[in-house]
Amino acid sequence: MKLKLVLFEVKNIMRDKLMVMFVLYPFIIGVVARLIMNDPSMDAQAVDLLVIVSLIISGFIFGALAGFSLLDDRDDHVFTSISISPMPLKAYIMIKLGFITVLSIISSLLVVVVAGITSVEWPYLLLVALLSSLQVPLHGLLINSFASNKVEGFVVMKASGFLLIFPVAAFFFVNEVQWVFAIAPAFWPAKAIQAILLKPLIDANVVNLGLNYWGFLLAGLAVMLLYLSLTIRLFIRKVLS
Repeated sequence: MKLKLVLFEVKNIMRDKLMVMFVLYPFIIGVVARLIMNDPSMDAQAVDLLVIVSLIISGFIFGALAGFSLLDDRDDHVFTSISISPMPLKAYIMIKLGFITVLSIISSLLVVVVAGITSVEWPYLLLVALLSSLQVPLHGLLINSFASNKVEGFVVMKASGFLLIFPVAAFFFVNEVQWVFAIAPAFWPAKAIQAILLKPLIDANVVNLGLNYWGFLLAGLAVMLLYLSLTIRLFIRKVLS
């Protein structure tokens, strides 16, 4: 049954041009990042920022994909059909979100390959991709909590997408000011990667981010789980009740 649901989800994605665009978008970002990073005139700080954006963007994009996929289900009355089937509706939603979350992780790592990023070792990249992928259920459920159709979904997506500016802005601050942007979910994986990129300066006591890679990773996990818990409750109250 679970395999059939996954195959059904793949077919749904492939038949919708908007969904296909979401899937291809990270690869486009990877190609653009590679072209820019190979430019010898590029500043090292700009390259570091590209590395961070390449890693965190997939979580948001696939979160939007999950959100619109659930909106499609609601429009097609799939929720109603599932409710009278042997499979619990919550299990169906979890499988759907889990599948798209896995796609997000794979996409993040593929973007790294396409962009040719070699400044961060793979184990560190994988953990950041896992943390960033928690944006998928977060944004997916958030979109559905405040939207009942795709038009409203785009409005909510743009509003939540504004938070992506926060980790980019936080990149330029390596002091207490950075914590102003900590409200954004993507802040934590972005800062974890920055801690790796700035490790020589941190070891030389030139820069102090307040936390190291593992600190940002663990704090980010706690923040993501808190946000996700609140969003799940909101989704259940507004959509499933």
